[in-house]
Amino acid sequence: MGKWKRALSILLTGLLFTSFMGSPAGWNNSAVAADVVFDLSVGDIIVEDGTDPGTYRVLHGNPQVAVDNIPFNQQLTLAGTTGTYGVRVSSTFGTVNLKLAGLNTTAMANFGGIEILSDDDREVVIVLEDGTTNVINGNIYNHSTSSGGGLTIACEHAHEIGHVCDSSCGSLSVTRPTSYNGAAISGHNTTIIGGNITAVGGNSSPGIGRYGTVYNLQISGGNISSTGRGSYGTAGIGGGDISNAHGIYFDGGIIHAQGYRNGAGIGAGDIFYGSGGQAHDVIISGGTIRTAGGSSGQGIGGAGVCSNFQINGGSVNTTSIKIQPVNQDGANVYKTVITLSEVSSVKQVTAVEMSGADYYGLNDVFTDTVGKLYFYLPEGAAVTGITAGGVDYQGEVTTTSDNLAAATFGVPTCQIGDTIYTTLADGLAALTNGDTLKLLRNIEYNQTFAYRSSFTLDTNGFVLDVNAGGNTGLIADGYDMTLTGNGAFNIISTGIGIHAYDGGSAEVTNVVAGTTGINVTDGNSVIRVYENVEVKDSAGDPSGRAVYVEADYGNKSYITIEGDVTARYGVYAYLDGVVTIDGILDVVENYVQVFDMVKTPSDHDVSTTKTGYHTYTGLNNTVWIKAAPPEEPIMTLQPVDVETTYGNISETLEVAATVEDGVDLAYAWYESSDGSLIDGTAVLGDLEEFVIPETLQAGTYHYYCTLSVTDPATGLKSSKTSDVAEVLVNKALPDVDAPTGLTAKFGQTLKDVELPDGFSFEDSLDTSVGDAGENSFTVHYTPEDEDNYEVVAGIKVVVTVKPIALVFEGTNWSAGVEVLDLETKVNVDERNQPGVEKVRIFMGVLRIGDSAAHFDQVEEWVGQKGYSLLALFDLELMKEITYLDGRIESVPVPKEDLLDPVTIRLLLDEKLAAVSDPAIAFIDESGEVLLLEGMILEVDGKTYLEFETDHFSDYAVLEAIDMENPKTGVLGWMNWLNMTLLAFGAYLFQRNRKRHSLNI
Repeated sequence: MGKWKRALSILLTGLLFTSFMGSPAGWNNSAVAADVVFDLSVGDIIVEDGTDPGTYRVLHGNPQVAVDNIPFNQQLTLAGTTGTYGVRVSSTFGTVNLKLAGLNTTAMANFGGIEILSDDDREVVIVLEDGTTNVINGNIYNHSTSSGGGLTIACEHAHEIGHVCDSSCGSLSVTRPTSYNGAAISGHNTTIIGGNITAVGGNSSPGIGRYGTVYNLQISGGNISSTGRGSYGTAGIGGGDISNAHGIYFDGGIIHAQGYRNGAGIGAGDIFYGSGGQAHDVIISGGTIRTAGGSSGQGIGGAGVCSNFQINGGSVNTTSIKIQPVNQDGANVYKTVITLSEVSSVKQVTAVEMSGADYYGLNDVFTDTVGKLYFYLPEGAAVTGITAGGVDYQGEVTTTSDNLAAATFGVPTCQIGDTIYTTLADGLAALTNGDTLKLLRNIEYNQTFAYRSSFTLDTNGFVLDVNAGGNTGLIADGYDMTLTGNGAFNIISTGIGIHAYDGGSAEVTNVVAGTTGINVTDGNSVIRVYENVEVKDSAGDPSGRAVYVEADYGNKSYITIEGDVTARYGVYAYLDGVVTIDGILDVVENYVQVFDMVKTPSDHDVSTTKTGYHTYTGLNNTVWIKAAPPEEPIMTLQPVDVETTYGNISETLEVAATVEDGVDLAYAWYESSDGSLIDGTAVLGDLEEFVIPETLQAGTYHYYCTLSVTDPATGLKSSKTSDVAEVLVNKALPDVDAPTGLTAKFGQTLKDVELPDGFSFEDSLDTSVGDAGENSFTVHYTPEDEDNYEVVAGIKVVVTVKPIALVFEGTNWSAGVEVLDLETKVNVDERNQPGVEKVRIFMGVLRIGDSAAHFDQVEEWVGQKGYSLLALFDLELMKEITYLDGRIESVPVPKEDLLDPVTIRLLLDEKLAAVSDPAIAFIDESGEVLLLEGMILEVDGKTYLEFETDHFSDYAVLEAIDMENPKTGVLGWMNWLNMTLLAFGAYLFQRNRKRHSLNI
């Protein structure tokens, strides 16, 4: 097996100047600083050493003006047209970077173009600006010795890996007049790595090299044409007359070198006398080289002694080579010519499959315009594959020592099993019965397609066009060919398209013919055309016959055409032919002829034996022509969009159309999920009117109708689909009554108000229900079925807010105490306090028994005043607060909430009522006894002691024991009792709280 050697198309720029002698190491155009422009048309340009180290100075113009201390990496752009001035480089060190940007000089005086004075420590780089044309009628002359001081010429992209120069790169044309000796590009250590360069030498001088002996020429890129000329023999590239060449290297570029007279294309010139004409170390490692000597010179060599001609790569088309070339290992190499078939323009080679020469360089290797390549390989080396222009070519050639090895490589065209053929003819010739011939590319086959074995043609996604000219396109002679694959097999002929006999069969994609599309002259043939048959003349008008079939009695031949047929004459079934046409038969005359009966399209049999076809029969012939389907319905009414409401759907969609007579019309309604006419779901409805289902949920629906017509005679159908109608089912508005009977207590918030299911307040639930009374709020109703019913907002409701309950309990029957008019005498602040549910005002009464110590104490106090103690009461006006959260709190009514003194009635029992003149007294904590003004009342047979007070504490019922005491009786004691009770109020209240036993 061969080894693929990839042509990396690398200019090897990174290594270029470390390996090329006489060129500036590491040169890279992208590292050069911005240009400084000088115009040659206004005066000479002289580049010399600058004042500062590492710089140069430029003199330019007329008179001369100096620009000093220009850094070495600064590029000097030279432009302008002149017939007078030239360029001279006289600096002695560094690298001078010049760019030619439209330089045109014909001056032979002064410097004669570009003159580079000798200095081995200075390099010069000339870059050709993209898109510019530079012309020098003189030469570029580098005077430096072979020891250094080289010249490099490049395009702006030469440092880019893989770059190949084209017309966009800058060009340079240098012509040395024949009246002068000297090369056009003259000097030792000259390197060219890019640009479109033409060099024509002067008298007896090469285009590139020296008139005298030259050392070290290197070409690695660009499009180079170099011609030697003059009175005597000279090389195209190398040495001039009586000169020698030492070291000419090629590893890239496209080079044409033409010698003169006895001079070589590449090498040296004529001997003339002495030891001239020698060429040594000509080494080719890449590039595309076309070279020829003068009238009697070699393509590569010289008239004198030559040595070390190496060819390690490239395509080298040379008329001759002076000595036997070798490779880098010293082995002889021999010319091997490879022609790539079907190539009519230059193609770049990117890969070669070869063995025995793995070293071979392919940088900048191109075919010529007819696809030829010229390799020099060791004897026995073999090439089996080439990739050029992105196309793989296959073949086989082995190098022989007679320099005659040659082969044509073709593109892999077809394949049988594992064997690949580069021509279809070779593949057809290799067929055996049962084979599959697989196409490997698109093919145009310009001869009759014939086969002598039964096989399968696999188009493999490609197209095979058989263009047989006036010959028959395909001949099926006793063998069968079936077609597979996703490509096409087309037959094109100005004569007969397909001719089958002896039971031969074939399958093709299309047939284009000039006289007869398909001609079958024997039985048992099967011809199938998957698309169309067209018979036409050179003007494109219908001509000839579409199909002719004449089989044998009892041995039918079958022809099937799945597409349309166009010809002047239609189908002629003479004997035992069965012809089926699935498309349209479009002919000028003789639509169908069965034996001797010519039939028009309407002359088909009354009943058909093939559904969807018209049948024409006669003398064992059957012709089926696909009947045209009925015309599509013409829509006259399209369904229109509908907007309706859930639960109240009663609308319909309707279509109408006109159809031709005699056909059956059917309707089919579909629902579309996305509003398109694709992949709808069938719904109930086979009439022109579609009742929208009343059960539809709220949402958007799409419906359309397909109207189909069927021809009952052929069973063929046509259809037309209506526009899509949108049905928008809106949510219904629920029937909602505003909630009633809503109540709350003063101080509550809306969260405390219970609403029926589905209702919610629109205000925040932290909103107060407001003052007592009827307060309005808004609620919204959320239906349980939100998919189909709207939410109803803004429903007004009334919340009845109950006030705080105020209870005034003025009578304590169990204690025999009654307080009159509490409702008007007591202020209740809690009536407006949020969170309070009820306030009860009542009189707390505790009758202190005569066994109590306190009773004894009071008895002692009043005794000292001359009274006896009949009864002792602890009275306290109390307030009981019940909160909404269930808490209950009892506190005395603050004195400031008692608006006026209250009237108290004490029920006197029989003992007290029997006292003739009882008195009421207020007893304070210090024992002070204050008689209050009061009166005895009889109410409903009961005796009361009534008095007024605004203090609450101990109250005593007294009887005077000293009748001469002026403070006797109820009235006399009232004031004293007031003061006494006031002092005892707080004490007794606290005592009662501790007891938790107010007698109420």
